Amino acid sequence: MKVLLIDDDHSTNFFHKIILEEYGKAKEYTFFQDALEAIEYLNRINTQNPEKYPDIIFLDLNMPKVDGWEFLEKFKEHQLPHCHIIILSTSMSPSDIKKAEGHPLVHHYISKPLFEELLVSLEAIV
Repeated sequence: MKVLLIDDDHSTNFFHKIILEEYGKAKEYTFFQDALEAIEYLNRINTQNPEKYPDIIFLDLNMPKVDGWEFLEKFKEHQLPHCHIIILSTSMSPSDIKKAEGHPLVHHYISKPLFEELLVSLEAIV
């Protein structure tokens, strides 16, 4: 499984890196603290190395510059059936949850932090 994690918080990324390493089934994982840089990365690998495209993207909603919702708008052109976007957020706002559940690119909405049991439960979708 190839994982891309987009979250502006360095501490969260550090913690999630440890979880992914302990999980052991993520062949590759890449972190971005900036959603625009993540889009540029996806555009680059989409044309140069499509086999490196992630199976799962964990996406934070509240980020500076480009937030998770803007990322989803920019991501529309990719729409690869094997890539699953999972919102991983601290927001428990009913409007965010409802918007995510109704978004065609979002597969799940999960409250932070990521933990190993959650990764195991996601294996069925990848």
